[in-house]
Amino acid sequence: MPDDALLPAILAMAALAAANAPGLIETQQSEPLEEVVVQGRLPGPPLWKVSSGDHVLWIFPHPGFIPREMKWESARVERIISEAQEYLPAPIASAPTTVSMNPVSVARAWRQYKKSTWLPEGQTLADILPPDLYQRFEALKARYLPRNKDVEKLEPEYVFKELSTAVVHAEKLAPPGLIFSSLDKFVKRNDRIRITDTSVRLEDKDYIKELKQQFEDEKAASPREADIACFAARISFLEDLSPMKKQANAWAQGKLDELPAMTASQDEVNPCAHMSQYSRERQHAAMSAMREKWLSAAEKALTSNQSTFAVLGLYDVLSPDGLVAVLKTKSYVVEIPGR
Repeated sequence: MPDDALLPAILAMAALAAANAPGLIETQQSEPLEEVVVQGRLPGPPLWKVSSGDHVLWIFPHPGFIPREMKWESARVERIISEAQEYLPAPIASAPTTVSMNPVSVARAWRQYKKSTWLPEGQTLADILPPDLYQRFEALKARYLPRNKDVEKLEPEYVFKELSTAVVHAEKLAPPGLIFSSLDKFVKRNDRIRITDTSVRLEDKDYIKELKQQFEDEKAASPREADIACFAARISFLEDLSPMKKQANAWAQGKLDELPAMTASQDEVNPCAHMSQYSRERQHAAMSAMREKWLSAAEKALTSNQSTFAVLGLYDVLSPDGLVAVLKTKSYVVEIPGR
């Protein structure tokens, strides 16, 4: 199965790409040259500076993926962290991983989940996909998963998860875990720094109990035609990774003007919007809670500290709806590096 560390970023970026699928197809036609992922010693991104008088909040932006073979020149970031009084890690949401329930119930829910990942007995993707879409899938499979014989027996959503992990690895990309590990190491060197937790934990006592019903409801609410439309958009995403490569390259080289946020308009139709209704509701609640918690911590830090170091995703740094934009509306001074 796919590497779980890759999936959140892959699925998020694919959802954005799916919402703008026509744009991806146009990019394929107008940019025939393949984007090559950079490697070697690279400076990484510039830092955003948010100020309140002489109090400064430095924001380190992270992308969904980085060049896998880059070596980060981190001296400036190390120095800023060494002088900071507080550290705000990237906000995340986590679901409960342990519940006080009968292990038999948990095992049954897990079996139901595993069952939901497979097509009905005897069916393969060739039976449910239009011939042209199946041919596009086959071309990707032959290139990235040539020895995986079982992937065609999975539901389209899980085919994408398997395939996307293989594609990202083969294209020399990686999640930013190595960067986060380095930041944690720099923070630990500063004995005086406070670490403020900005994450949100989703509490749901019935989480495991509801899983079986959740899987059944989601499958019933997901017509096969909608599954296929979503799968087609995701295949388009995997066929052209140039936007994701461009983002990773620009981030690694510190080229602000080339940093695409890879954001989609709220008004654009997302062919994958029908997927995981239960999960989307939980995610929306978590995102709202995380934004409020991070903004509260950031404003408190700008009042209390001479220098604070924070980490945010590119969306929250670059988007007009992001957290940096919200700080700007609150009359904090936001300085964009190089401008």
